[in-house]
Amino acid sequence: MKKIILAFVCSIFLYPNNSFAEQVANFIGKTISIVDIENVDREAEAWARCSCVYSLVSNLVTSKSAISKQYKNLSNGAKLAIVMAHVTGGLQNEDITPEEFEALWNYSITLMDSISEAQMTQILAETEATEDKTFIQKKLLNSLKICQDNLSTQQEYIDLYRSLAKSGLLKLK
Repeated sequence: MKKIILAFVCSIFLYPNNSFAEQVANFIGKTISIVDIENVDREAEAWARCSCVYSLVSNLVTSKSAISKQYKNLSNGAKLAIVMAHVTGGLQNEDITPEEFEALWNYSITLMDSISEAQMTQILAETEATEDKTFIQKKLLNSLKICQDNLSTQQEYIDLYRSLAKSGLLKLK
């Protein structure tokens, strides 16, 4: 049995194109485009994990305040992507009423912080439980790359939010 487990673990590291290896070597999950995740809840979780990764990187580069602030801004943008992923998912119904849209918007806003907090807890718990800090650093860097590869989609979500805000559909506080 030990030989089977050892062979499995070795295959993960010897064959980096293995999809399981990709999932374990980062905090995001699959390395596909986040917007291509079919389930809106899993997409939102991926955006939340990007928000967490950006926040962690921001905390690591505190000596460079402009870079730290840039990562905080990216974290905020990923949080907004959580909201917009749910809103765009809900807008698949073309016959949505203003009341339904308002309910969808309010629900989506609540997810922005709650999903991010839950994902941060998972990442931090994994970090605390893992003795191999080099592996955690690798996961963080791989995650950062995935998130940065999805910045154009994140920006599209931000632009969509701005359009909705300008249209008067949103009741901003």
